Amino acid sequence: MSASPGARAARRRTWSALGEARRMPREYEIVTHDANWTLRSTRASALEANPTSPANLWFLTFRDRSPLRVEDWSGFRDPDEVTYRRYVTMQDEQETVVASLLEEYAKAGHDKRQSATWLLRRADGTFSLHRELRGFRGR
Repeated sequence: MSASPGARAARRRTWSALGEARRMPREYEIVTHDANWTLRSTRASALEANPTSPANLWFLTFRDRSPLRVEDWSGFRDPDEVTYRRYVTMQDEQETVVASLLEEYAKAGHDKRQSATWLLRRADGTFSLHRELRGFRGR
């Protein structure tokens, strides 16, 4: 039985641009595959502006004519497969751990158990370090 003229072709279950892998690509593969649109083969210049615009001339000088050459920049793969979303998630998790630790010490009254001398030395050391980092040398 032939397909009717209005019937759609069967939807492919893989991304043909990523090769013949018969699986759903991972997020890292999706967001990094040919992501640099300024390197497209059909381009007259890196950006859509006039090829002699300052930005396009910068790309031409410092990227396209750079002595550093790689055959396939898209061939690079981050072993950790860190995408921006994954990076933000990891940072959020780390900040949550630090916030929990600070909260735990505050609830336990950790600083209240320290001697006044220790607290003054700590405060003075922090202030002195702050002054040194900012370039103040006076005592």
